[in-house]
Amino acid sequence: MTEALAALGGSVVGGLFTLLGTVLVGRIGLRTEQLRRTAEERTAFTQLVRSQSAEVHRLMIAVQFQIDGVCWLARHAPHRVNPSLLERYETQMQALLPQMAGAMSVLAALDLESHDRLLPWTDELDRLDGDVARLLYGQLDDAVIDQLAALHEQTTDFYRRLPQALGSTLALLAPPADADVD
Repeated sequence: MTEALAALGGSVVGGLFTLLGTVLVGRIGLRTEQLRRTAEERTAFTQLVRSQSAEVHRLMIAVQFQIDGVCWLARHAPHRVNPSLLERYETQMQALLPQMAGAMSVLAALDLESHDRLLPWTDELDRLDGDVARLLYGQLDDAVIDQLAALHEQTTDFYRRLPQALGSTLALLAPPADADVD
C-alpha cells in the first residue's frame, strides 16, 4: 500500500507541476502576443502619422509651386503677369489652401507634436501667399511686377529648405530600435 500511496503522491505532484508549467507557458504566450500586438499598433500608428505628414508636405509643395510660379513669371516673363494669371492663381490657391489646412488639422488630431513642427512652415507659406495676393490685387504695374520678382528668392529658398524639414519630421517619428514595448 505504501508503494501505491507513493505512486499516487508522485502522480499528484507530477500533475501539479504539469498544470503549473501549462499555466506559466500560457501566460508567457499571452504576454508575448500582447507585446507583439502593441508593437504592431505602434508601427501602424507611426506609419499613419508619417503618411499624414507627407501629405501635408505634398500640399505645401503644391502651394509653394503656385506662389513661386507667379514670382518666377514676374522675374523672367513679366509680360505674362496679367489679370488672367491672377484668376488662375486665385482659383488654385482657393483649392489648395483649404486642403493644406485640413491636412494639418488631421495631423494635429493624430499627433500634435508633428503638427507643431510643421506649423511654422505653413505659416510661412501663408505669409508668402499674402504678400503675392496683396500685390496681385492692386494695380498691375511695373513696380508691382518688380516686387513680385523680388519675392522669387524667398519662394525658392522655401522650396530648398522644405525637404530637409520633411526628413527631420519623419526621422523624429521613427521609433527607437530598442523601444521597450509594455
